[in-house]
Amino acid sequence: MGNVFRSFRRKANRQSHLEQRSRTPPRSGDDVSVSVARDTTPGPASNSPGTAGPRAYPALHTAAVNSVKLLIDRPDEILSGGEDRSIRVTKLSTAKSSLELPKAHDKDVNRLLYCERRNAAVSASRDKTVKLWSLAAECTPEQRLRHTFAGHDFNVSTIAVNGDQDRLFSGSRDNTLRLWDIESGQSLSVNRTARNIVQSSTWLRETSVVVQGGEDLYLRFWDTQGGHLSLIQAIPDLVYHPVCMDSSADGLAILTGHNGFVGEGSMAKLWDSRQRSVVREFLGHQYTITNCAFLNSNRRDGRELLATTSNDNTLRIWDRNTGDCVQTNVMPEIRMTSLAVVAKTSEHLTRSNGQLEVDLVVGFLSGLVAAYALDENCQLLPVAYFGSTAAMPQDSTPEN
Repeated sequence: MGNVFRSFRRKANRQSHLEQRSRTPPRSGDDVSVSVARDTTPGPASNSPGTAGPRAYPALHTAAVNSVKLLIDRPDEILSGGEDRSIRVTKLSTAKSSLELPKAHDKDVNRLLYCERRNAAVSASRDKTVKLWSLAAECTPEQRLRHTFAGHDFNVSTIAVNGDQDRLFSGSRDNTLRLWDIESGQSLSVNRTARNIVQSSTWLRETSVVVQGGEDLYLRFWDTQGGHLSLIQAIPDLVYHPVCMDSSADGLAILTGHNGFVGEGSMAKLWDSRQRSVVREFLGHQYTITNCAFLNSNRRDGRELLATTSNDNTLRIWDRNTGDCVQTNVMPEIRMTSLAVVAKTSEHLTRSNGQLEVDLVVGFLSGLVAAYALDENCQLLPVAYFGSTAAMPQDSTPEN
């Protein structure tokens, strides 16, 4: 009876996912006509000195921004990539790009990582490859590409690196996981598990353990010691698969965001990485959670916060220790496709008027990239945006 019930839930889950996809805007390249407003201003908007309004710049990307990262040792710069196949490194304060790779891949850029110890970026793509790029200023265009990691048969959906940044993990919709040596580009280990359509992953900091989620409704823990992928534990019957995940700065906690439809599923879960058990669930989103992150910025009130974005067009801030939603930030009908948060060890970017600091950056389906500060009530305050202003928060609702 249990197997029948799980089978029914899986079918319902798939149907809900299909219904949800029918409600979202079309992807770049689909055979439809889509008109997206673009900001074609050649430079910053004419904000008067001392005003608190956000700075406006031209768009960085012409299609969905699938991944964005704040550079841990260069907090004024972001790394971004998306469906237009390009990768950029851009200063938030001036909009100047120190790196532009207009055709970094043959298809969409899905995920990006920044390796500060190597001054390098790693990109994963729908073209089945992973690439390592040098960000050194003295590099010529021909020297940028360090390695191409080839071997997956389908879309590479997730990547992760260890703390020493000498090992790279990749997962694909071809049911395989791969472990690579970053320095040589050599494939060290491959695992193929039936029905494990890999969706998300995170490398637990200062450990040899990678956590990976798939559409088969399992959460798997893998050990990478000795250059081999060894399964530690597979947690079954999640009912709603983990679409995204993050790990805490100390590696002791994992945050997963799950798919869902009209309030069914659509939750985030906080896990104890040692006990491999759920500590707390965060309920409130109505559709699939697309991004989740531990907010590492120091707060005067001492609260530990989490951030999630969803296809219900909200960005929610949560109290990690109570499970309460402390702020719901409502966006218009432009789906959020990526999220980056300030690392705990980095300094915040301060506006020239000294009023606002960047806490997180969001990428949107339209190609917009927006940088926000969080005020004391966790309300989103726009600091700068690259592209159309349509995706500025329409409303911020504090939760009681």
